[in-house]
Amino acid sequence: MKCPSCDKRVTGSRCSCGWADVAIAAGVRPTCSWTSESRTCAMITTASGLCAWHRDWLRLIDDGAPGRTDHEEFADWWDQFQPYGAYGSHPGPWWAAIDVLWAALRGLSTAPMLTKEIDRELFLRRSEVHRYEHGLSTLKAPWVRVTGLPLPPWSAELWHTKVDARVAQRNKVERETVKV
Repeated sequence: MKCPSCDKRVTGSRCSCGWADVAIAAGVRPTCSWTSESRTCAMITTASGLCAWHRDWLRLIDDGAPGRTDHEEFADWWDQFQPYGAYGSHPGPWWAAIDVLWAALRGLSTAPMLTKEIDRELFLRRSEVHRYEHGLSTLKAPWVRVTGLPLPPWSAELWHTKVDARVAQRNKVERETVKV
């Protein structure tokens, strides 16, 4: 974000020149400017003014018709932010259940808040995935597990399948790289 007073780049809610964004300083998070059906997306904005999903959706449209609905594309995009996905260790605001996020993207609800209990649960899920990938047994949780919305369901069969597929793909790429 640029400071409206001196045009320097601002990373927080204040600039070195003394200017302060009152909304950010007060704890109000800027939200995405995407509007659909007269409702505005409730997800946190990026520098472009759009949330990460709507920025990616525009890229898909610009590259050519995706051939699938925005919900189908979102489901695939969302999957990478789950504990078994490529960005599972840093999911940002995309950690929540797909239905909860979809409602927020459509402006039907607010974006889910990450509480300390949910953050711990996500840590345990990432730990389980990591231990499974490396052939280690899962340890007993040091605190009470959390389930239900806004967290996505956590089925061992589902995430084992996804992790196995990702490991197989990674091994295939490594074998092909060694041959070359």
